Amino acid sequence: MFEEVQTTLSEDIKATIATLQSAGKTVMVTGTDEKVLALIAVADEVRESSREVVRKLHDLGIKKTVMLTGDNKGTAQCHRETCGCE
Repeated sequence: MFEEVQTTLSEDIKATIATLQSAGKTVMVTGTDEKVLALIAVADEVRESSREVVRKLHDLGIKKTVMLTGDNKGTAQCHRETCGCE
């Protein structure tokens, strides 16, 4: 969105966003037309029981489990690994 309003994200900000996303966070960028003022990172918590539930499904013969999400790829990858989905 910032790039749509002619505010270019610096390489440092892009790297920070990528790092936060790969840690399972969704990043919101706030600012003005001229500059970024803040990054806000939030995350959904994966339930502690998720990995065990997926393992039990596999034990029952369900060999392929997938996770559907509206999150970005980095966040989805982090959650997928946490819960044991493909």
